[in-house]
Amino acid sequence: SFVLRNLKPGRYVVRLFFAGSEGAVVGTRIQTVGVQGETVLRDFDISSSADGGLRGVVSEFSGVVVGQDGIFELNLAATIGKTRISGLELVRDGSGKQQ
Repeated sequence: SFVLRNLKPGRYVVRLFFAGSEGAVVGTRIQTVGVQGETVLRDFDISSSADGGLRGVVSEFSGVVVGQDGIFELNLAATIGKTRISGLELVRDGSGKQQ
């Protein structure tokens, strides 16, 4: 898992970047992804989503809350093969209000 600390509390847009690798075969790298303790991608197959190798996939999630503790957590769990993520972007909602 990845933990980011000292973030400003509020709502964020989270973008997860994945890239298929050359020669990747559908069904050989499947993972479940969690953001802030909630499963956001279950049995995610990068190769299938990227239509094969050497293509990128971006999954975006809005309204992700970072609490007063300022902690953001990303969890990757392999179902088949190894986990992989190529990038992570957090953009704070400009209003700064938590709902």
